[in-house]
Amino acid sequence: MTLPDTKYDNESLRSHPILRHFPTLLHRWHGGRARLYNLTDSHRSLTIRVEKTDVIGNLHLTFSPVHICGSVEWSPANLEVKLNADGHYVIYDAEADVTIISDGGIEIAENVQPVY
Repeated sequence: MTLPDTKYDNESLRSHPILRHFPTLLHRWHGGRARLYNLTDSHRSLTIRVEKTDVIGNLHLTFSPVHICGSVEWSPANLEVKLNADGHYVIYDAEADVTIISDGGIEIAENVQPVY
């Protein structure tokens, strides 16, 4: 599998039907605390939850991982999502040295219960 080109321009994702809203939402939660929140094997699903101190709410990224490399919790989080040459979603944080590759769908949502 091909890892993302970190020089890839987020602006070119604006027309992608799934990823076009991701840069705005991810930027809103930059600097928060990220953690691998929920991993299931029955449907191979992983959620990354991002929270910020003194901010009510959270951000959830949920996807189907095939490769996970990195810490289970890190801060400050600066997540990005790209497509690699194989057409897989790549969720990564270059500063935290976290890379996760997903071969299925990907969802992003804010203020998922429980909200603190």
